[in-house]
Amino acid sequence: MSTTPSANSKVASLHREIPIPDGDFLHFLGKRVRQLRNVRGMTRKTVAREADVSERHLAQLEAGEGNVSIVLLRRIAAALNVSLLELFAPEVEEPAEKQMIQRFLERLPNQPP
Repeated sequence: MSTTPSANSKVASLHREIPIPDGDFLHFLGKRVRQLRNVRGMTRKTVAREADVSERHLAQLEAGEGNVSIVLLRRIAAALNVSLLELFAPEVEEPAEKQMIQRFLERLPNQPP
């Protein structure tokens, strides 16, 4: 089976490991989960229920405390409707629809309530 150079480079980049202390990685991961949850407008309670995990456990993950299994991460990713790979991406890009709505709202004249 032959793979293209781009496929090989993608696989190689997935196997590259960035030296980062475990505690820093767990804090990054927790911040990322919280960021994805907020971008999607989901409460911790909703994500916990959909991922079949306790709210407390999700709160600990978001705080970067303790360790988390890959199975739990997979369930959380599914609840957030993202891939496991997206959990480890450094930034969240807001959906195009949300960006369009924000630009539209910014153009509206300010009116008193």
